[in-house]
Amino acid sequence: GVASQAGLLRQALQPPEDAGGDAQAVEPTNCLGMYLWPEPLVSRSSDGTEVNMVVLEVEGLGNEDGLGGRDDRMFALSALLSSFMIYTTTGALSDEAVDKLWARCAFLVDSVRVNGEDQEHAEELSDSMPKLLWLLHNFSLQRAAVEVVADRTPSPQVAQSRATPGGTPRQYLEKALEDMGGLSSRATTSCRGKKKARASLRRLFLDRDCFPLSTAGPSPDDSRASAFATPDSAGSMGSFGARLPSRKQLLVLRDRVLNNAEVKSVFGAELSGRMLASLADAYVNVFNAAVQPCISDVWTIVCDGEFERHQAESLESYDFAAAELRARMPLGSSELSQWHMSG
Repeated sequence: GVASQAGLLRQALQPPEDAGGDAQAVEPTNCLGMYLWPEPLVSRSSDGTEVNMVVLEVEGLGNEDGLGGRDDRMFALSALLSSFMIYTTTGALSDEAVDKLWARCAFLVDSVRVNGEDQEHAEELSDSMPKLLWLLHNFSLQRAAVEVVADRTPSPQVAQSRATPGGTPRQYLEKALEDMGGLSSRATTSCRGKKKARASLRRLFLDRDCFPLSTAGPSPDDSRASAFATPDSAGSMGSFGARLPSRKQLLVLRDRVLNNAEVKSVFGAELSGRMLASLADAYVNVFNAAVQPCISDVWTIVCDGEFERHQAESLESYDFAAAELRARMPLGSSELSQWHMSG
């Protein structure tokens, strides 16, 4: 499963034959919440295996409704259900953008348990987390000089004021999430919080990368681009700013997503479509009941459901075969035993 944001992603994931010119503005849906695409997309996992990819859009992750609010629960649910998460912000990977991602992850780390026991660190959840692709709209590594370290009080040996993006997008992401080093005794609570946030994000999303989408063509006052403008422009799923990328960039993004979305797995077991639906149903029930989510408990519910389904199917098959056998009666004991063993 892939958790994504709307608008540009809808255009990026369309079939290549539908790709015309540059991206066109998509009419806003004014819909907050989660939306499952009605049809899966044929894609390939990183090892080349063909899989059906289910896309889950999440709209409205920009509200400050407190820890454990609706947006926090939607983010946690999308992370627990997906194998590949696309998180979109506008502009550079600033301190503010990193802090906003951690603000969403904080509820996930604090509230979700792996096996019912208290956990101390984000890495205990890492095996259950998706790949993270941080989509940077209105940003180019080659064009911008971006302040990577801001409002920090690090020790002199790690202090730096500004950094110019360079190298690969992955290196740029790692730079934004790098360890701040030792903090001086005068470091503020804010600085210590930033250090913890970056360390936790590195531990939580072990497979991570970013994808810059530079703007092309229309200016911010272009009516064709105005549909992308949203009230918040950082840390919000579905927030794309006012300018549009080229179709070429979207095709590269499409290839990146469709060739890296793994089959969703839990504790090493790959899920079928039916199991993924059962997993989603179990998590939704847990979140709606305001119960602390536990991955192992939810997985037990899914496994129990699969066992009951297979048991029912097996009994139905046996009853059908037994009905056919009765029509051939009488049979000798050896023939009956042979039929039973072969079934």
